[in-house]
Amino acid sequence: MKKIKRLFLFTIILLSTQLFAGDRSEVWSRMYKRSVSQELKLSVMLNIVELNDRGMIPLLEEILSEDIIANLDNKRSVNEEKTFIDITTLVVKELGELKSKNSAALVYNIVKETKDPLLKADAIMALGNMRADDYINDIAFILKSLNMRPTQGAKSDIDAEAKVAYGSIAALDRFKNIEGYSPVFFASVGWYDQRVRFFADKVLKTIVENPIEALIPILEDGSLADKTKAVKEVAACNAPALDKSSAAQIALRQGFDNIPETIQEGMALTTLRKDAIKVLYSNKSVEPKDVSFLTQSLKDGSDLEEKIYAIRTLGLNGTDEAIEALTTVLSNFNERNISGIGITYADEDVVREIIITLGKSGNANAKGILTEVQFSGYPNGLVKVAKDALTNLK
Repeated sequence: MKKIKRLFLFTIILLSTQLFAGDRSEVWSRMYKRSVSQELKLSVMLNIVELNDRGMIPLLEEILSEDIIANLDNKRSVNEEKTFIDITTLVVKELGELKSKNSAALVYNIVKETKDPLLKADAIMALGNMRADDYINDIAFILKSLNMRPTQGAKSDIDAEAKVAYGSIAALDRFKNIEGYSPVFFASVGWYDQRVRFFADKVLKTIVENPIEALIPILEDGSLADKTKAVKEVAACNAPALDKSSAAQIALRQGFDNIPETIQEGMALTTLRKDAIKVLYSNKSVEPKDVSFLTQSLKDGSDLEEKIYAIRTLGLNGTDEAIEALTTVLSNFNERNISGIGITYADEDVVREIIITLGKSGNANAKGILTEVQFSGYPNGLVKVAKDALTNLK
């Protein structure tokens, strides 16, 4: 009997390939409706999907509406339920693959009603494949809600939510819309397993070219860890240089406005400031408003790297305000050295960097302080560096 059924099905399939799309749809519709078991329906659906034919969209919508959604709450055996889920998955995925945007409302019904996490994830991804823009905010909200949930609970529940999160991230990546950026960002630092977090981190690089609009609220109001990651995303994105510099200015200000309560927080704030300064430097920011915070990093920075990058960025800024800030700091070192207080080896590195930077700046306002260096009791090596810098300014 099974052989006869298989032969019958094969014959119908063979014949249906010779028909026009509309006729094929009618043949498959009759075959599906005459199937008396979930197993036969699954066999028919597997062959419908294999056709990858947009002419089948009305049939798929009809099956989804009248045979699946209408019967979602019906009681089924374990095996019947599994097959029912398999059929539903095939339908929603195929509608997504066929980019049937008009089917989005039906597919979203599955998102809302199904209790199966994999089916929910597949339905969400189908909406993404359709580019069903009306549901961007709904999917973003789903992921945002999942991001906020605690990790306590049965492992099966946690795994289920992680699957839905993964599907939501994939869908938001398809939309390429700024509305999806923030939920994906927080998924990348969330409670999920490594697979989900790594995927979210990867999607952050492709979801939009200019994510600055979404990153600024995180830089302003996020946790210290979030701010630190946000400035790294600023550095990595393809936003215009002016936008990246604006975000870096906020990050640098946050690096000073936040008061560390632990050594670890202090180190994190130092990293935040350094990363922000590097963004300003790499994007050649020449904003006068950068000067005050860069000067603060130069004077009060926690390590030599922060001070060196602050000096170089001030030099790149090149405004009279930036040159004045560098000359003021250098003048203080000169005074200390002349008075006999002396400076440390680390201070000498800072002095050397300021001298070289002033020489490269091309700003004639630096001539006076570079001349002063030669008569401030520094080692001959630093004196020579000052003379060379002066030569560059002529």
